[in-house]
Amino acid sequence: MRHSTGTVGVIIDLQCPASLHAVSPEDAGSYEDEYGVRRVTDQEISQADLVRSLTERGSRYNEWVVRNYVVRGIFVAEPLEVWRSAQLAIPLDASHLFASNSTDMPQSIDVAEVLDAFPNVRVLTFDGKTLVDVRTKEPISHANLYLSSIVE
Repeated sequence: MRHSTGTVGVIIDLQCPASLHAVSPEDAGSYEDEYGVRRVTDQEISQADLVRSLTERGSRYNEWVVRNYVVRGIFVAEPLEVWRSAQLAIPLDASHLFASNSTDMPQSIDVAEVLDAFPNVRVLTFDGKTLVDVRTKEPISHANLYLSSIVE
């Protein structure tokens, strides 16, 4: 399984202080076990670690390993890009060089794809410095973000 990268993210609400297991400005060394559970050596995490994971990101991504959370929304930022499987156009005479005719790669998407993929979840973005609901264009306060994640 590939780590997620791109400009579409999941807004989560940690259910307890122990929900956050590791934080890193780059790869934290996590792996997926045979049951599909993301594993990592748990860390003592400081506020400085959280800030560093956002301000000193590695060349590709940072990593937060969380468990015991509730999804509160989806966040999108222009230009929208996700990492997903794409078909390769491999010439017939080169097909023996490739194990597969698809690969995971960054791809551009539009906000309609996000709205279709998450019809009952709030999708948010920034309009200037204001967090807004993409569907309704209504501003969302940070405090209200954690009250409900379901689109009425």
